[in-house]
Amino acid sequence: MRAAPASLFTGLALGFALASFPACPGPAVCTPTSCPTGCCDASGRCQLPGNLACGTRGATCATCAANESCLAGVCSPSGGGAGPAGGGGGTGGGSAGSYGAFLSSFASAYCQKAVECGGLPANVQADCAALFRVYVANVGLTPSARASTTERSIARGASTFDAARAQACLAQLTGVACDSVGLSADFTACREVTRPNASASAACFSTGDCVDERLSCNGATCGRTCTAGGNLGEACTSSGRCNDPFECIRGLCQPSPAPGSACTSSVDCGVRATCTQGRCVSLPGPGQACPNFQCVPEAFCDSTRVCRAKRASGAACTRNTECVEPLRCGAGLCTARLPAGSSCVNFDDCVETAPCRSGLCTPPGAVGAPCDPLRPGCSDELLCDDVVRTCQPVTRVMTGGACSSARQCTNGNDACRNLVVVTDGGASRAGTCGPPQVGDPCTSNSECGDAKYCDMTTRRCAAAGAGTPCTFTTQCRSTDYCTSSRVCATRAAAGQVCDGTSSSQSCAVNSERCLPTSTPGQFRCQRVPAIGEACPAGVCQPFSACSNGTCVAVGRQGQPCVEEFPVGCLTGECVRPDGGLRGFGDGPATCQPPRANGQPCTNDLGCQSGFCDRITSVFSSAVGVCATACP
Repeated sequence: MRAAPASLFTGLALGFALASFPACPGPAVCTPTSCPTGCCDASGRCQLPGNLACGTRGATCATCAANESCLAGVCSPSGGGAGPAGGGGGTGGGSAGSYGAFLSSFASAYCQKAVECGGLPANVQADCAALFRVYVANVGLTPSARASTTERSIARGASTFDAARAQACLAQLTGVACDSVGLSADFTACREVTRPNASASAACFSTGDCVDERLSCNGATCGRTCTAGGNLGEACTSSGRCNDPFECIRGLCQPSPAPGSACTSSVDCGVRATCTQGRCVSLPGPGQACPNFQCVPEAFCDSTRVCRAKRASGAACTRNTECVEPLRCGAGLCTARLPAGSSCVNFDDCVETAPCRSGLCTPPGAVGAPCDPLRPGCSDELLCDDVVRTCQPVTRVMTGGACSSARQCTNGNDACRNLVVVTDGGASRAGTCGPPQVGDPCTSNSECGDAKYCDMTTRRCAAAGAGTPCTFTTQCRSTDYCTSSRVCATRAAAGQVCDGTSSSQSCAVNSERCLPTSTPGQFRCQRVPAIGEACPAGVCQPFSACSNGTCVAVGRQGQPCVEEFPVGCLTGECVRPDGGLRGFGDGPATCQPPRANGQPCTNDLGCQSGFCDRITSVFSSAVGVCATACP
């Protein structure tokens, strides 16, 4: 089953013109201009770097030796680099240099693909590559609520870089269909290019280095370790804890917000309050009414909608939430959670290290342990093989190879076709990685690939056409797009009236968008203005901005920040008109020079030292402090 279409990676904010690509253009003569990040093969086509076709800037392709990997267009020895940090569990080798070369190759290849497929003007390719390289260097390839792996983490050995997986990532990008980039490409290989390597109490650089997701990277600036609790101002995770009396609010251990504090969501208010009409309102305590079934952490909401104090060991109860953590409700009494091997009913009946699976408190399975595809229960980094039904390492399968799960297919557009999974004791059968075809069984549109949808009457993939159901434009023909009504419709021709609710998709010409006209409520397909041109509709080409009615360059000092990226400047900090640092989505800001030590910052580029300490995530409102870079 193929993953549902998403952006390049989960959480990766690339909402500019890469949102939708039409079909790829025909072959062109390979030159340094047309192929700046790859090599020219024997047939004269541009290839992205890979072990069998390694080169850059239009050079003739070379073939790397068995012990080499193609990085930045050069055949280099595989593996090596920094070792484990304090007993971490990673095995992949790597170095800051090789990881940095990969990031440059990835950013360049991605933006080249965007130009090749018509979704990005060629004149902004260099800006795209430069800014995208800055972005992935600061947030890593797997941005999330936890701080992501950075080049510093790799250099210290707190995370590891896998050069082989990096090549698989670039190969996967090479094979993606043009109308899939940024939409349905899963890019599984890219998410595994780096892995956390720091165990409990081991040296770390960011929270993303900690193998256990319940831990945070805390302590002195250059002596930080993965710990279970954080002090004031230190990092934390949603599944981790802060030391009393602090709590985890948007990635940092902070005091509980006072009642009446401004908020945008309940995460701003901590665990003892909720966000109501933009203000933190205290949750009810024991003896108070709980009309919304919410109480302070030490209480529960009973059947009469009144908060009651959680009960101690031996007290009567009817459900687990009535008991003081970590007790559970068993046989009507609050009691200790069950150890591994015990019979259980609810997921949280058991100790944390052995959750309830199939009626037993079961530790995560190791390689070879029996598992159920519906409730896997395998250790991290393993999957439940749907065919042999044991926990197995994740193997990567190219198109045409045998598979037992779509998660194994390296091409994000592939499904594991003709896979048979029998859950009643019969024999299962492996499938083959390949693009979904008309007639394949399905349960949703996302399983059918490009230009197809799932016919819910026959439960089979059917060819798309005008008026067929869709969730994403990739499920329509290349001449169509998915409307806000979730049906495929024909794209409008140049200058014609178009669907203003789908401005980046409803026009047939690559360089046009559906923009408002002088007639109120009317939209027509119009060419997107470039730098130096007027922008009456307030829209400009990617990596430029509309300022005082004219498109201007962005991303450099004195210029507007790049709205599409949380890290919005090639160097320096994004500063709002009021002098505050811009958070992602805050609105207009300008790139200002890097700051001195002790000044607030949002990323390493914002500091003269090149080190912004205590950044937990560029997606949060938290900021760090410029500090002397660690050795």
